[in-house]
Amino acid sequence: MASKRPSAERLKQILERQSRRRFGRDYQPAIRANRQEAPARSRPSVGYWRRIGRDIHCLSRNERIIATLAMHFPGLFDLHEEKMLSTEPCLHPFEGHPWASGLPLPTVLGTLDVAERLGCLSIHPMIRIRSPDNDPWVMQVPFPYIGDFLLFLNDELGSYLVNWTVKDKHSDFMNTQKRRRWRNPEEDAYRAWARHEIERVYYADIGIRTVRIAVSTDIDVHVAENLRRLFCLSAQPVALLEDQRQELSHLFNEALIRGIPPYDMYEAHLRRLAITWQSAQRILAQDIWERRLRVDLFRPVLFDRPLRPEERDVFDVYGDWFRRPPCTLVSN
Repeated sequence: MASKRPSAERLKQILERQSRRRFGRDYQPAIRANRQEAPARSRPSVGYWRRIGRDIHCLSRNERIIATLAMHFPGLFDLHEEKMLSTEPCLHPFEGHPWASGLPLPTVLGTLDVAERLGCLSIHPMIRIRSPDNDPWVMQVPFPYIGDFLLFLNDELGSYLVNWTVKDKHSDFMNTQKRRRWRNPEEDAYRAWARHEIERVYYADIGIRTVRIAVSTDIDVHVAENLRRLFCLSAQPVALLEDQRQELSHLFNEALIRGIPPYDMYEAHLRRLAITWQSAQRILAQDIWERRLRVDLFRPVLFDRPLRPEERDVFDVYGDWFRRPPCTLVSN
């Protein structure tokens, strides 16, 4: 298993996963959410996204919260987590997708080019490796940055991409060593600025907007917890006939209108339905997750309490994070 720290072995592993163009269920994150690869103090987790048919890897609680919000968005058709930023010129990240056919997509210039333009090439990660022919000579090789989330989105104009970078607090974007004392705070702040500015310009060069999200201040705690529970429940398969699903959905919609707890409505029809509460919960969660049943996500969503009708759409509140940047190329 490759080391967690930058190394030749780790670089080889990242390139094996990221150099080849993969989308949907075939995509492989540069870092997987397990104890062998995730940072020591992280809280890695995986969650199965039914829409594309694969696990989404998150390295922290904050990433998991943001990932569930992204996956809840109806216009999201793919999500690349733990995305490598190429050090060298390469194809646009949308290149190779069937929906990108015929688009004049610009070429990525690479993080080395960006760092040189910004005057901060000295802070770009480098590793030392021996030459391939076992000669004792050692050379320096650039090591890639890894981004958090690259979103593939659709709207009425077509397809576009948005890059998300995630921290706990906004101040964390200006601090690279928050868990230990740093001898030179000014140098630390400069390195943090350079790291995030390289990522922003890297994507801005090809018309992709970068959004910085501080979870502890930017996301409502009830929205975060509701989406977490709904995502987990809705991902579980349910072996029901279509007419059973439709009847349950109808009953839960009626419960919302009448202000009755979903469980009470289920229990009143239990004998006729002959469906377990576990299965019914999953159908209810799927209806809310897929936005067929619109409930207030800014308050606790409890199935043994009356559900409140939606007052604020989460994507009216957080919609700017998904916004198409100006002057982007779109698919037909």
